[in-house]
Amino acid sequence: MILGGRSGIANLFRSPVARGARLAVLGLSALLLSWSAKPVSAADEDGQIWIGWFNEGTFKFNDNVGWWLEGQTRWRDVGETYHQFLVRPALGYWFDDSSAAWVGYAYSRVFNDDGPRGEHRSWIGYNFYWPGIKPLSVILRTRLEQRWFDRSNEVGHRIRQLVRVSHPIAGLRNVDWVLRNETFFYLNNTDFGALQGYEDNRAFIGIAIHRHDKSRMEFGYMNKFGRGRPNDTIDHIIAASLYMKF
Repeated sequence: MILGGRSGIANLFRSPVARGARLAVLGLSALLLSWSAKPVSAADEDGQIWIGWFNEGTFKFNDNVGWWLEGQTRWRDVGETYHQFLVRPALGYWFDDSSAAWVGYAYSRVFNDDGPRGEHRSWIGYNFYWPGIKPLSVILRTRLEQRWFDRSNEVGHRIRQLVRVSHPIAGLRNVDWVLRNETFFYLNNTDFGALQGYEDNRAFIGIAIHRHDKSRMEFGYMNKFGRGRPNDTIDHIIAASLYMKF
């Protein structure tokens, strides 16, 4: 899917007001990144490995209608213990070159010390690809999830907001630096441990290597700071992802 804006929209986003808005977005990203990295007392720390595979395409009958399929797998205890897998399919509709709405489902299975536990999520989301500012790329994503677990009778409603910024690295062909931050908030309390309010923040810094305009690999470090139950958690994560378009 082409991410650039149409000519009229592109001219709008080249205005002085738009340049100021871009700086505000970048400043907000930097603030969220620094906030998530602040030292926290009585925090439990761990090292983890996250591997992801993300696929996206459109249907031949209408290229405004898209599909999404991702799979993730994760290890905890400094990468020694297999912890979780997640599968997330979705359908989407592109309103124009820079915005799309999505609806989907996710299934996750977590392997804790007390045994495996299944999780289900229904979700809706909106993605905005900021046009007219190439070679800088700015993506905003808002997602609302409904989460329920095996052995639980309640549904948790969670909102998550992502900001992703990337830019080509001078002198390195097809390589970008990437900054990404996503913050999670619960809208209610549940019997499976969700607490209304802030849940966690995930700040990522890394590089993206483009093979061509249809695929890229991202590698980097993610800092995940979670709200305490009872202690706060800080996870240091090595993350690697493959993105493909069809």
